[in-house]
Amino acid sequence: MKLASRLSLLFLLLAVIPSAIVGFIAYDNSRRTIESETINRIVSANAIERNAVDRWVHAKEQVLESAARSPHFISRFASLTTLNDRAENRKAMEPFLTPVIQAGGFSELFMLRASNGLTLISTDGTQDGVDRQNEPYFRQGKNKTSVNNIYDPPPLNRQVMVISTPLRDKQDNVLAVLVARVNLVTLPVIMEPSGAVKQNEDSYLVNKFNVFATDPKFGQGYAMTKSVYTRGVKAALAEQDGVAFYNDYRDVPVIGAFSWLPDLEMGLISEVEQAEVFAPIYALQKIIILIGIGIALLAAQVGWLMARSITKPVQRLIEDTREIGRGNLEYKVATGGKDEIGELSRSFSQMAKGLKETLVSRDILAEEVAERRKAQLSLQESEEKLKKMVTDLELSNAELQRFAYVASHDLQEPLRMVSSYTQLLEKRYKDKLDADAHDFINFAVDGAKRMQNLIDDLLAFSRVGTHGKPFSLTNMESVWQAAVDNLQVAIKKSKAKVTHDPLPTLMADEGQLVQLLQNLIGNAIKFHGRELPAVHVSARLENNAWVFAVRDNGIGIESQYFERIFLVFQRLYREEYPGTGAGLAIAKRIVERHNGRIWLESEPGQGSTFYFSIPEKGEEKTWQKT
Repeated sequence: MKLASRLSLLFLLLAVIPSAIVGFIAYDNSRRTIESETINRIVSANAIERNAVDRWVHAKEQVLESAARSPHFISRFASLTTLNDRAENRKAMEPFLTPVIQAGGFSELFMLRASNGLTLISTDGTQDGVDRQNEPYFRQGKNKTSVNNIYDPPPLNRQVMVISTPLRDKQDNVLAVLVARVNLVTLPVIMEPSGAVKQNEDSYLVNKFNVFATDPKFGQGYAMTKSVYTRGVKAALAEQDGVAFYNDYRDVPVIGAFSWLPDLEMGLISEVEQAEVFAPIYALQKIIILIGIGIALLAAQVGWLMARSITKPVQRLIEDTREIGRGNLEYKVATGGKDEIGELSRSFSQMAKGLKETLVSRDILAEEVAERRKAQLSLQESEEKLKKMVTDLELSNAELQRFAYVASHDLQEPLRMVSSYTQLLEKRYKDKLDADAHDFINFAVDGAKRMQNLIDDLLAFSRVGTHGKPFSLTNMESVWQAAVDNLQVAIKKSKAKVTHDPLPTLMADEGQLVQLLQNLIGNAIKFHGRELPAVHVSARLENNAWVFAVRDNGIGIESQYFERIFLVFQRLYREEYPGTGAGLAIAKRIVERHNGRIWLESEPGQGSTFYFSIPEKGEEKTWQKT
């Protein structure tokens, strides 16, 4: 093997082997790191969901226990236990039961006679007199507060969860069992992952019969209708807590965290798709392979070139070492023959000349190298600062989204309690309060309602980018009709005229577009002048996008406020018109999710026209998932 071939092979091995080792180590470490971080995050998400469910159930128990322990409630009920007229009993107890239902978010509240389980009073009149002595919640509720598993009883044809607690007199004798059917509307909201989440991350509950208790993210209508037997579900129902790699109910590989909820006798499963988790690793793997191939080719080429450049000088160096060693760089070697020795002689002569030029320019070259190193260090520092800025921005967005969700969710239950018990206080002591007290109570109730509206709008604003449905073919005529139907009360009250031109069909999130049109038409009706409100909706195709216009004859807006009105909770007219100031901010966020934009044209007293564009191909904006 010639020297050129040997050097090429040596360069190839020296380049490929270290690159392969470094690439494998980088790939393995990155995979382990992502896997560890994902496991920690999914376990934390599972624990958060478990705590959220526990808090949700505990809040319901507290409302029911508070009602059962109320002395006024007990004394009132004790006087009715001997009456046989259930309609009169229900009428007498309704002022006391209604606030409990509102405060606890219950769908039905009823009381069972402790001796035989007969229904004495129920907020659902059709349930009066029903015998429930064989129901588990009756037997358990006579002794202590108990929570029964979520199930789907045939008569009700819907999912329910039952909470029961004993109703005792002053001598601690059990008079009856107070039972509440829990409204499960808010349970799917609680089960939605909070904080920074993956696009394909999912959390759901499974009862002890391997049936979905709540709908999973990719299985609408699964609750109480579909069974699931994945590895995570089996482990959770075996009362185990842990993490595993397996295929989920869609037969998609996932990383799942599972835990057992003993009070509800259900398993809590939190999962994230492996493909999404390891997508960066697969991309890194491809990059490493491509870099390895490039290094191998480059090393082979460099080795070959180096071999050719080294062979000739070495051959010539054999003949002319002494002369060049004496410093005679002007020495020219005889050409010799055409063999390798002759070729070496000619090459070495050229090398000597080049060496002289190199010595002359050595200082200049050293300065240039120093400058390049300095520039490279400065570039690396700028790159590190930029990466840190991007990381800080992503963390800030995630924390802001999490704050909006937690603040809006955790404040709703206390506000409902304040409003319900303030109204109950007014009813109970109505004849003992003066006019100022009634005004103060009304102020408190009104403040709680306005706070609730602010929270609902904040929650709706924060969810536009992360809780929308996949785009589907949407008829804007149907969207317009749905928005107008939702605004019927306001339209009739203001005698508004709402019209539209023919509207197109496009790819979009139909529910969000209904909310968008409803907000814009509702504002047009609300902010009207002396004339009866008139609103007109039109659309035109322009530059591969549908441009919609909502035109009204209202009070108009000064141009200096055109940008401000799209900020959340920014209101121009606080006293004259009701609202929270979130409607246009939500509208803007919906349009941005559809990869469009929103703007307006308006003059004071001349009405306003709000424009928004939706791409004809239904392109969705990529959001930062939080």
